[in-house]
Amino acid sequence: MFDDPIMGPRRFQIIEKNGLKIGVTAVLGKSLQKEYFPEESQTDIKISDPVEAIKASLEKLKELKPDLLVLLSHASMDESKEYIKQFPELNIVLSAGGAEDPDDKMIMEGNSLLLNVGHKGKYAGVVGYYDVKEKPYQFELVDLDNQRFTETKRMQDHMQAYQNILKESADEVFGSLPEAFHPSGSTFVGVNECRQCHKKAYNKWKTTRHARAYLTLEEGPLPEHDHGNKKPQEWIPRIHDPECLSCHTTGWEAQEMYPYDSGFKNAEKSPYLKGNQCENCHGPGNKHVDLEKIWKKDQKKVSMDDILAQRKHMHLDKTMAKDVCYRCHDLNNSPKFNFDLAYPLIQHIGKD
Repeated sequence: MFDDPIMGPRRFQIIEKNGLKIGVTAVLGKSLQKEYFPEESQTDIKISDPVEAIKASLEKLKELKPDLLVLLSHASMDESKEYIKQFPELNIVLSAGGAEDPDDKMIMEGNSLLLNVGHKGKYAGVVGYYDVKEKPYQFELVDLDNQRFTETKRMQDHMQAYQNILKESADEVFGSLPEAFHPSGSTFVGVNECRQCHKKAYNKWKTTRHARAYLTLEEGPLPEHDHGNKKPQEWIPRIHDPECLSCHTTGWEAQEMYPYDSGFKNAEKSPYLKGNQCENCHGPGNKHVDLEKIWKKDQKKVSMDDILAQRKHMHLDKTMAKDVCYRCHDLNNSPKFNFDLAYPLIQHIGKD
């Protein structure tokens, strides 16, 4: 058991409410253990076998004589069902390994109630228990939206502690990410190169939220875009968080959340790639830029066919843009994103 109330998980806990004593424990299934901690990764964290961990926790909990035993199962539904088979004394098992957006269906496995609360922290599973013989349980999924739920000091402390860990271990975290070269074979050069020729496009980009994407990680969203109703002084910077950097800087694979070899590293090493710039949509531009510079100095030293091929390669029409936009504006980050409404806000036509 850990004593740290912020980052240290407890092996089990007794909760007393309205004369009811509830014993709660949690487990990380083998499937997620392999996902979070692959064999080749270097970590000081030691993870117990889930079955042995449940057994040890239940032995301690039973000594406290709870009225209900609850397992928070960070595991697949199949694994959660297996835990119920091995520990039929469990009254309620809440599994986070099913569909991302599950329904409120209650499943009885033997004498245990198995519930799916989804994953990525989008829902809280609320279980009602009534001391009656028929239908003693009620279950509801609560969408943790930012309209009904505001920030709390405890969650802010969790976020700050997590960001501190990322900052302190930044070299280790980024060192563990895969070294990837962009499929085009080109490298990222930054918006200051683009603006040399594409002045009108650059001025349009500067008016968009894409331009201040990195600043948002530092200072928080502008008041008119602050959906969480947070005051500026309450904002916790996310400038070391790969999950945030992947869409708020230039040169990352947004869905897999890793940087390309020439992509943004940090504010010191690659300040010219702050923000969501041109190349996140049009692709890395060093070949295009180099050819244009040579052609400008001496048209005899470069083939016009090569020039036109690179221009075509960098071109992005509306159909192509839609696919690119959804890499960041997916259901997790922008559940209400409407491409047809958003596209005119960033659209720029022609070279300039």
